[in-house]
Amino acid sequence: MLFSLLLSFFVSVSLAEIKFEARVEPEVVGIGQPFNLYVSVNSDGEVLNVADPQLPRMAGVNLVAQRQESSSIRRFENQQFKTIQSRTFIFTFVAMNPGAYTISPIKIRVNGGEKNISSTSFHVSDSAPGGPNTPPPSEERDQFFPPDEDGLQQMDRMEEMFNQMLRRHGDPRLQRPTNEPKDNQGFFIQVELDKTKAYVGEHINAKWYLYTRGQVRDIDTLKYPDLNGFWKEDIEVATRLNFEAVNLNGTTYNRALLVAFALYPLKAGTAVIDPYTAKCTIISLDGLNLFGLAKPQVLTRSSQAVKIEVLPVPDPKPVDFSGATGNFNMFGNIDATAFKTNTPFFYKLRFEGKGNAKIIELPKIETTEGLELYDKKSSTGFEKNGTSRKEFELVFIPRKSGNVNIPRISISFFNPQTKTFYQKSNDEIPINVELSKEDPGVAPKKMDHGEPAEMTALPQIVAEFQEPIAWGNYFNVYTWLFSYGLAALLLLGKAGRELGWWERKDTIETKFNARVKNIHGLIGKDDWRKVGQEIINTMYFVLGEITGLGGASYEMNRLLSEAPPSIRNELAEPIKKLLEEAEILGFAPEAAVGVRKDKANLKRTVNEMEKLLGRGIKLYRG
Repeated sequence: MLFSLLLSFFVSVSLAEIKFEARVEPEVVGIGQPFNLYVSVNSDGEVLNVADPQLPRMAGVNLVAQRQESSSIRRFENQQFKTIQSRTFIFTFVAMNPGAYTISPIKIRVNGGEKNISSTSFHVSDSAPGGPNTPPPSEERDQFFPPDEDGLQQMDRMEEMFNQMLRRHGDPRLQRPTNEPKDNQGFFIQVELDKTKAYVGEHINAKWYLYTRGQVRDIDTLKYPDLNGFWKEDIEVATRLNFEAVNLNGTTYNRALLVAFALYPLKAGTAVIDPYTAKCTIISLDGLNLFGLAKPQVLTRSSQAVKIEVLPVPDPKPVDFSGATGNFNMFGNIDATAFKTNTPFFYKLRFEGKGNAKIIELPKIETTEGLELYDKKSSTGFEKNGTSRKEFELVFIPRKSGNVNIPRISISFFNPQTKTFYQKSNDEIPINVELSKEDPGVAPKKMDHGEPAEMTALPQIVAEFQEPIAWGNYFNVYTWLFSYGLAALLLLGKAGRELGWWERKDTIETKFNARVKNIHGLIGKDDWRKVGQEIINTMYFVLGEITGLGGASYEMNRLLSEAPPSIRNELAEPIKKLLEEAEILGFAPEAAVGVRKDKANLKRTVNEMEKLLGRGIKLYRG
């Protein structure tokens, strides 16, 4: 009897079959539209021990979310119980570039063995769905269920069948207009731009809105637009949804702002504003279920991708061209017009207007004889109304007395409306410089020549023999000198210890090298998540030290904008690419990380960081 049971057990295990499937739904999508990859593993008896699938790196699509589902069902077949197990991994992508795709190979480890599978093919068309007339993908594709449904899933299916029956019999609660897509009861995201054709550096207003006809129970932003090719400034990032009723093509929607940016194209050509992706739980207001309640829907939507035609600023450019495109005003301010020699004073120049004032650079300032431009500082700001400002504080030092002029400063901008260059300038400002009393060039006072002073006779030298000083006197003198010297050394040592004179001064280089050593140690521990996070921290630390901003509280674009021009021109783009790789390592789902976490690739990434930041420190040191 025992032998028979063991035999039946081994036969059942040997006959257990594991099936693999990878498919994409829908198989045709538009640019900016989300789609799902389903990787399923099914077994009709064997216990499943499944690791997360490893996806290949793919250009043209972005991974924005992933989740997994599992089920286990026992059936009585052929006089015995049979267990059917299923694991499904669901990856949500957003299509970026048109073309035909197949996701391959997908590596998946099951019960210690590895299997390579390929997905079904899918096609990305040039269309950009996401507007009000293009329905988002249907909710059935957002909520995938394995073939073997559990009890709750079967109840949902029965409920939907019941609702369809009510609609066929004319139940007014469930009637929908025949020409209205079902998913309009969900939501969609739409980007609104004030222009799709702009010059390099021209201001573009970009706002992303959520539209819905139901109630939003919760929202999770899966991906903000990357906006590569644009300088981005935040206008508003919503912390709560403030809905307003709007009419769109004859249909009333509730609309809420998600985020608003001011964008400035960085180079001529075609730039793409990529999608904003979010997942929402929507409660429909006019669809009731079997129990008379509204059923929540969990849907993922993306805005459309939009191409921007970027025109170059025309040539020839004025010699005093600031590099800024827009409408700016210039203001100058000086507190006084009378100063002392060798005493610094401040002259402030402020630029503000519609455009990116942060990139404005002053031309070379030619000072007159006797006036030295000692230093130049700047500060920038961006307002919520879309205007920006940049203020320069010029430090002058007059070197000689008399009348001196602060020179005329002119600077040119490009007006995208008139397609012409225009100039802003200040007038020369005369100042009066007086000779400072503390000035080393002050003429010495003349001596008062009065009557010659009476000479006082000096005492005569007495040529007498003096007794030699005793050795005891010498001993007393040296003893006191030694005591005073020792006391001075002790006081100096205590002062040095209190003031930190003898402490080792850590430079940017020593701190940077220590961080690099720590990251290599993390590679040895196979802690690739921490490697990515420490690379990000090190990049912000070095650039924060170079710019004097501290780094942690600022975006990378802000730090690079405040860095010296040599660093900005040579290293800005490589640093941004390195930051993107580090962010994937540190925070992206493991499936998206892929081979980046291999030790060889980690070492290459860290070496690239060491090379770039080391070069930045060298440029900073001059």
